Amino acid sequence: QNLSNKRNKKLKIGIAGLVAVSLVATTGVTWATKLFQDKQNQLQQAESRLEKTEYKLQEAEIGTKLERQGINALRQFENAEIEALLSAMEAGKELQKLIKDRRPLQYYPATSPIFALQQILNNIHEKNQIPNIQNIAINPNNQLLATVNNDGTAKLLKFSGESISQLRGHQGKISKIKFAREGDLLATAGDDGTARIWDFLRKQQVELKGHEGQIWQITFSPDGKYLATAGEDGTARIWNISGKKIATLKKHQSRILDVTFSPDGKYLATAGWDGTARIWNRAGRQLFRLGGHRGSVEKVIFSPDGKLLATAGWDGTIRIWWRRSGKLLARLKGGVGNFSFSPDSKKLVTAGEDGTANILDISGQLLGKLPGHQGIVTSVSFSPDGERLATADSDGTVKIWNNNGNLLTNLKGHQGRVWQLNFSSDGELLISLGEDGTGRIWQLEGDRYATIKGNSDIFGVVSFSRDNQRLATGGDNGVARIWDISETPLALFNGYLGMFDALSFSPDSQRLATAGDNSQARIWEISGEELIELEGQEGRAKQITFAPDGQRLATVGEDGVARIWNNFGQQLVELKSHKGRVLDVDFSPDGKYIGTAGEDGIGKIWDSSFQVVSELKILSSWMESISFSPSGEYIATGDSNGMVKIWDFSGNQIADLKAHIGSVENLTFSADGEQVISMGKDGMVKVWDITGRQIAQFENAKSFSVDGKYVATLADNGLQLWRVKGLNDLLKSSCDWLEDYFITHPEVRKDLEVCE
Repeated sequence: QNLSNKRNKKLKIGIAGLVAVSLVATTGVTWATKLFQDKQNQLQQAESRLEKTEYKLQEAEIGTKLERQGINALRQFENAEIEALLSAMEAGKELQKLIKDRRPLQYYPATSPIFALQQILNNIHEKNQIPNIQNIAINPNNQLLATVNNDGTAKLLKFSGESISQLRGHQGKISKIKFAREGDLLATAGDDGTARIWDFLRKQQVELKGHEGQIWQITFSPDGKYLATAGEDGTARIWNISGKKIATLKKHQSRILDVTFSPDGKYLATAGWDGTARIWNRAGRQLFRLGGHRGSVEKVIFSPDGKLLATAGWDGTIRIWWRRSGKLLARLKGGVGNFSFSPDSKKLVTAGEDGTANILDISGQLLGKLPGHQGIVTSVSFSPDGERLATADSDGTVKIWNNNGNLLTNLKGHQGRVWQLNFSSDGELLISLGEDGTGRIWQLEGDRYATIKGNSDIFGVVSFSRDNQRLATGGDNGVARIWDISETPLALFNGYLGMFDALSFSPDSQRLATAGDNSQARIWEISGEELIELEGQEGRAKQITFAPDGQRLATVGEDGVARIWNNFGQQLVELKSHKGRVLDVDFSPDGKYIGTAGEDGIGKIWDSSFQVVSELKILSSWMESISFSPSGEYIATGDSNGMVKIWDFSGNQIADLKAHIGSVENLTFSADGEQVISMGKDGMVKVWDITGRQIAQFENAKSFSVDGKYVATLADNGLQLWRVKGLNDLLKSSCDWLEDYFITHPEVRKDLEVCE
């Protein structure tokens, strides 16, 4: 029994030992496993950090590349608008791929593609390119084009460039092409000595035979019932649109180079190689022989009122004749064949070989010069309303001018001479044709959001309503107006005398506050009814603004005091702390704080008890403007040296931008707080991210909306409104702009991908 007990005891001890050893071994394995796992985790974390570092380096490298691409696209834009837009879109597409994580703007690896897209879309005019053509005609009423291609065939197109039909029938190349002003007719002339009239709706054509040799010119009568042809054989012929010959004009001694109808359709004029021009009635009887040119007469046109006739000769002169008597009125110097009457028949523009175009009255008196072309001026054309004028030259440049002779824009893209310029009937489009064989369609108004038309003197001060649905403008004559964003005037304010300094809408956009040089600040209903005059302001009121709740207003002025008012016009408090004038004031988004900026170079933050809780100090300049960010965490200031500074609420400076030449007159943050928008005395509005990288720029600026989404700029025809867009919207707008171009160049859309 004792032996059995001892055996059992040893067995238990052995088992216990095994268990202990096993536990030790297990513990060792567990510890080793944990150690291995820790090492694995550390390795994975290191690899992850390495991958992130490598990704950041790779992203930084791509960002640098994209920055260069954006800059290069802007340089390219100077001479190739559509090609530059495509380059900027490529860079924008690559940037879009990098920011799919929806990171804030300040963490974008590049911003120049955004800046390039915004700048190009703000300034682009070229809408389409139609390649491989030698001649082009416009049907303004039906928005159609007809082209003569390099192979001598003709084609009918929509303005978008979409092909409608080929014009087949001539035996040989087509040299001339013209639309009738009314109806659906088109005429062509070919090297085969025939002309054809095409009814492109009914798909019918009529052949006109009779000329011996080439036809040099064709033209429809204004009513579209007749066609005149001028030929190598020294005759001009009049046909009805059924193809019947009505008359033959036979007095010229050699080829006739041009023929045209008078505006009433009763008369024709011809220009000949024999050095004469002639006036005929529609029955074919010669009324006057117009001599005097040395060498051939290249071009002849009637004035729009039909009273005058102008001829251009190879001798470099232009002669103006009375239609009724055939007597010479004036003799001018001008380019061969390059001149145009204004729509009111009171002026004539001529092209010169010295790089200028001249505007003259009908007596030949010089009214003005249009300088600036680097080569010979090759083509000139007035818009249908006479408000604009286009000139083109031998170096491929087209210039657009207003009727006062001020240059509006340069259009570059052609390689070599520009031969032909045609406005659409509404004057919105210009079509140019050059010796490079390309027809280019230009949209003269660009990609703006809206235009409020009027003389510049009514847009002295401009302010957006908080909902961006209305604009207030203050004129130099002391009259304020309110407009809706669709360009319609809503109200006129006649009660204010003097120059406006500031306008401000209430948060609900139902009231307008005005401040100006007669020391008065007023509150109005947007209908134009005066509600309240704020009495007590001493000196000129420089700025006025509503609190976010609309229950209070703040005014600042030359007396160095900021004043807070209630809705009833009662003064609540005076904020006296600045030395010198107070130049700007702003409420924080929650209305609890007020910021003031003064010519003492200090920005002051006041709490709800009107105590200064923070000061923002700059050196050696005035502080001109101040604005709170939407979160209230940051404050932007602008000074008289053109610097924009961003501060935290405690007064610590976190960014410093050289923004403008001259003072910074206004500032705001975008609604998301990611952008700062500044307006300077240099006439620029600039958009920045909060690290100081420029995102957009607008010239001739007058104002921007409170949320920074819209900018108003002053243009020749009024006030233009533009949207400040992010990358996605810019790419979409670019695709929309190129919609017609993609019709004539479908392979580009496919390669670009972003517009698919």
